[in-house]
Amino acid sequence: NEIVFVYFSGHGLQENNENYLLTNDGGAISTRELIAALHDRATSIVTVLDACRTPPQLGSTTEGDALNTIDVVSLAKTRSIEIEGFAEIPKTISLDGSDGVGLSEMELDFRDVYVAFSTAPNRVAYDKPLKEGEVRSNSPFAIAFADSLELRRSFDEVMNATSETVMTLTNQRQVPWRQSSFSSELYLNGQPQVFDESSVQIPPL
Repeated sequence: NEIVFVYFSGHGLQENNENYLLTNDGGAISTRELIAALHDRATSIVTVLDACRTPPQLGSTTEGDALNTIDVVSLAKTRSIEIEGFAEIPKTISLDGSDGVGLSEMELDFRDVYVAFSTAPNRVAYDKPLKEGEVRSNSPFAIAFADSLELRRSFDEVMNATSETVMTLTNQRQVPWRQSSFSSELYLNGQPQVFDESSVQIPPL
C-alpha cells in the first residue's frame, strides 16, 4: 500500500484538456479519475503513459517525411478500438504535433504523484524506432524504459536515461515528458549503494 505503479501502452486522446486512455471494449478512462481512484489505495502513484502511438504503417516514417493526416477512427482501430461518445473531437487529426493531438499536460491534484509520458504534450509517439538499422518489435519508449528501469537510480534519473535513448531511436523527433508532485526522490529498483570512504584503508606509499 505504499506505491502503485501503472504502465499503459496503447491509444489515448484529449478532449477539453482532459486526457483519456482508450480500452479494447470501446471505452475511455480519464487519467485524472484513474489517479484519484489509485490514491485511495496507496500513498504514492507512478503512472507511465506510452500512449498516442502512430499507426503501424506510419511507424517506419523516416526523418524529413511529412506525416499524414488520417481519420481519427482509423488511428484508434489499429488496436481494435472504437471511439464513441466524443462528439467534440475532429474527424481527422494531423500527426504533426498540432494542438489537440496526443495528451495534454495534467493538473496533479495529489501529493506524491508521478506521471511519465512517452512524448511531449500535444504530440504523438512512434510505434517503432526510426533510427536506421533498428528493427525491434516494441515502441522506442518501451525499449528505452525497460532498459533504464534496471538502473538502481532515482526515477528522475531513469527517465533522463529513457529520454536520451528515445531521442536517439527517433532521430530527435520524440521527447518524453514528465510531471511530478513528489517532494522527495523516488526509487523503484532500490537506492544505489553508498560508498563509505571511512571504511577504505589506503596502504602507505
